[in-house]
Amino acid sequence: MRSFLKQRLMPGKFSPEPMTEDFTSLQVGALVSMARPVIHCPTCRRPGALERSSDGARRCVHIEGSVLHPDGMVVEPLDHCEFAGPRAATAQPYQS
Repeated sequence: MRSFLKQRLMPGKFSPEPMTEDFTSLQVGALVSMARPVIHCPTCRRPGALERSSDGARRCVHIEGSVLHPDGMVVEPLDHCEFAGPRAATAQPYQS
């Protein structure tokens, strides 16, 4: 095992192997990487991991791909649906 890790982590000899994670076979309510809940996608009704961005946009990731590089990991959705996030409540002045 140690020789395998040494070979994999030596500079110049690293060959990234892509990995995929399929969330469509998971139970709704399960938590996946980065504490994302598995939901039924409102667009296609398949299970997927819910992602929320800071601008309010949301997407349901069904299949995710990742590649480990010497300087970090790159994670990208391979199959996903985007949908609008909850609308911000607009404050209405009280009128009597």
